[in-house]
Amino acid sequence: MNTSQTFFKRHFIFMQLILIAFISISAVKAQTSSVDLSFNAIPEKNSTSTANFTLQPDNKIIVFGNFQVVNGAVRSQIARLNPDGSLDATFNCATCNFNISNALLQPDGKIVVSGSTNNLIPVVYRLNADGSRDASFTSPIATVMGSAFVNTIQPDGKILVTHSGYIGGFFFAELYRLNTDGTVDTTFTRISVGSGRLVRTYPVKISVAPDGKILVATNTTSASNTAGDIRRYNANGTADSTFEPPNIVGADGFPGFNRSLINDFDIQSDRSIVIVGRFVSVNAVSRLNVAKLLPTGNVDLSFNSSNIGQANRVRILPDGKVLISSSNQFYRLNTDGSLDISFTSPTNITLINNWMFDSAGRIFLYGVFLENGVSVSKFARLNQNGSIESSFTVTFGVVASTTAIAVQADGKVVFAGDFIRVNGVPRVSIARVNADGNLDTTFNSGTGFNGTVSKILIQSDGKILVVGTFSNYNGTPRAGIARLNADGSLDTNFNPINSSNTFLTVNTIALQSDGKILIGGVFNSVGGQTRTGIARLNADGSLDASFNPTFGNAAIQSILVQSDGKIMVGGTFSGVNGFSRTNLARLNTDGSLDSSFNAANNSIITFGVRQIEVQTDERYLILTNKTIVRLNSSGATDSTFTSPTFLSPENTINQFLVQPDDSILIGGSFSQINNVPRLNFARLRPDGTLDIGFFPSGANGAVRTIVRQADGRILVGGDFSIIGDVTRLSVARLNIIPVRAPFTLFDFDGDGKADISVFRPSNGYWYRINSSSGQWSSILFGVSSDKIVPADYDGDGRTDLAVYRNGTWYIQQSTAGFTGVSFGDANDIPVPADYDGDGRADIAVFRPSNGVWYIMRSSLGFLGIQFGQNDDKPTLGDFDGDRKSDIAVFRPSNGFWYRINSSTGQWNSIPFGMANDLVVPADYDGDGKTDIAVFRPSNGVWYLQRNTAGYTGVLFGISEDSPLPNAFVR
Repeated sequence: MNTSQTFFKRHFIFMQLILIAFISISAVKAQTSSVDLSFNAIPEKNSTSTANFTLQPDNKIIVFGNFQVVNGAVRSQIARLNPDGSLDATFNCATCNFNISNALLQPDGKIVVSGSTNNLIPVVYRLNADGSRDASFTSPIATVMGSAFVNTIQPDGKILVTHSGYIGGFFFAELYRLNTDGTVDTTFTRISVGSGRLVRTYPVKISVAPDGKILVATNTTSASNTAGDIRRYNANGTADSTFEPPNIVGADGFPGFNRSLINDFDIQSDRSIVIVGRFVSVNAVSRLNVAKLLPTGNVDLSFNSSNIGQANRVRILPDGKVLISSSNQFYRLNTDGSLDISFTSPTNITLINNWMFDSAGRIFLYGVFLENGVSVSKFARLNQNGSIESSFTVTFGVVASTTAIAVQADGKVVFAGDFIRVNGVPRVSIARVNADGNLDTTFNSGTGFNGTVSKILIQSDGKILVVGTFSNYNGTPRAGIARLNADGSLDTNFNPINSSNTFLTVNTIALQSDGKILIGGVFNSVGGQTRTGIARLNADGSLDASFNPTFGNAAIQSILVQSDGKIMVGGTFSGVNGFSRTNLARLNTDGSLDSSFNAANNSIITFGVRQIEVQTDERYLILTNKTIVRLNSSGATDSTFTSPTFLSPENTINQFLVQPDDSILIGGSFSQINNVPRLNFARLRPDGTLDIGFFPSGANGAVRTIVRQADGRILVGGDFSIIGDVTRLSVARLNIIPVRAPFTLFDFDGDGKADISVFRPSNGYWYRINSSSGQWSSILFGVSSDKIVPADYDGDGRTDLAVYRNGTWYIQQSTAGFTGVSFGDANDIPVPADYDGDGRADIAVFRPSNGVWYIMRSSLGFLGIQFGQNDDKPTLGDFDGDRKSDIAVFRPSNGFWYRINSSTGQWNSIPFGMANDLVVPADYDGDGKTDIAVFRPSNGVWYLQRNTAGYTGVLFGISEDSPLPNAFVR
């Protein structure tokens, strides 16, 4: 058998072993932080975009558009309504995470949908009647950028689809026909609609006539001109020579210009065509915005209408009458084009978007209505005489922004934002839900706040303090601060700020143990007395005259009351009580400056302070406009804390929360932390380094507020619709496990403890005892000649099974599954470790033949560096304690250790050991740094040069022993 046959056989056998591993694995899944599925409050604001719809024969309604909520239930992009407007709970499309342009119903009840992704990849799907995706339907249109629009479904089930877009400076639009399985119908001549032009020609409507011919209406636009056109094609896509496209002239027509538009058309049973749009003549016959064409394309002179503004949509009714809409009015025409005066359009419609009529002749309409002087976008149904049917009510919502959250002692949750409904019930700007997320109907905000709420505090008596940028609550003047009773009504006895400003900003609030209230923001007076940015109130809201610190140019963002009563104040300011203090100060309880605290040596503070918190060791965490820093109690910078870095200045942290284990939850608007992809939500370890395994997918929108419940669960609010890969609209509750210690070697179950484990080359099995459960498991992964290279490659805190074979890495990641990577040569020494400090082991090899380390860093990319020679032993470890593995070797020929410190880039050498010693580097004194150490088989002594505890020698073992720390020194 030749070499290639041998390799193929081994590779084939190994892939079979991989499949068996998936079946035989019996590992215990590690506990991870997760979204609490038992809590699902749904705040929403009105969708500002148009919702389109399609009627089913049973009068159920398929609605689609840019929405995430329908009638208080989460439905993204598409939903189905019952005939009375209630949500059809049997229909849900979990895979419709793209912008839907159209949805059409097949005779068998399946639904063809089209649109594009956010990356402009066209999409054509077919859904089953329950909303699930029909896997038997596959469209090839998604191979080219653009957008797809399903135009019509022919009686034989074939589908006409338009694919349009803009590539290389040219517009294109093409009409395809798909077979019933989604493949392209090769018997159809693809119709090009103005492709390859600098001006844009776009299809307005495509429809199939009773004889199977295809009508295509288009508009062509340029900088100073528009032109409408309609053409007819044979059923196979070729041009129909029996139809003469009409000459349509617009109102502003003059030589060389047209300015006509076709907005819609409909086909009568005799193949006549009613067109509507913006024009003054057709084939030189005066026709204002509405015309009827005979089957050959000439004008029907017997049909004439008048006094209709620009017409946008038209449908032929079953009785032959014609229903037309302008921007804000309906017109019903008789068969000769005259106005049907028995129909009256509602007078409170200000904008008509999309409409259809059902089998009973009722009009379904999405538009804007004037109700009590307020414009409201909604879905409505009109009776045959044009009146609005009041019993038909549908609401469409999109994700709101939750800006503040507080938890009551009884577990109920009060939150605020720009929402107008919660769980489908009107609630404006502030609401309360029960512990399960269901709306607490005993709390009603009325019209709520007319601005933004920045913080909520619950008093011990159950009353609710609210601050922000607003001027009234439920119609009653309140400038920047209000107190609500437990039922949501305003506490009229509490009104500390009487300001002439329309809006006044109070950014933060804090409660003292004696019930007094500290407020900070942008203001100059409180209760008629001068107060610059900070004030203290008595419990009844009156000003505490004994507290009057003076801040220069103050905009206070954060106030923290310490356990000793002292007060930390942060924001932007230029002095305190005549002393030089910039943006951060500590006050005594009476408002005088605590001179023992001064953070002047920290330049980051000059960018402004947004939040102050304290860790359990009483060191301060300070959120600035740049990053988070840690200060000692005196204000000196704590150099042991690693401040997170971000991709750009636009990336910001909005809020952070210190956990009991001193880990730090951060929320904001960011895409990377320390060069590691992370969206808007993350956790830092107590020293500021990123916890790589925590919620790796983050949130798809900004996180603005983070609050801890008494039971340890976390509430987060913001602008997101997905967090932790779970749909949650702007507010979510999370189950959080404590931060893990830095990765522990051989910890397969993720409990922070190494598991007893072996690899048996004779059969390719890994055997281990899980420390978390005491249970043992066996997993088939590898062959006898493999070099085992277990490490945490996906950064979830669990060791992954991995082997190295002839330059290929085979890795079974605990979260991302199996992968194979070619990196290295057969004679290379695998040296996987975390070289870039992102919490993930990097694939790396040391090549003895040239002394080069080749490293594929998971965050920073490829690195090649020459360090070492042929007889060197690569030694893995973090010798300088920066949580990055250092490049290091031991040279038996002279007993020297050589390394490059990743923290400084400098290299050093130290003699420690003899030629026959076995190197055993590890952290023996627990200071976070790998210690230089050797085991001498000749005498059984371990010689340790500990970084903190110093040198020692320990007699343990005999000459034939193999010390475990040396197991992976190749």
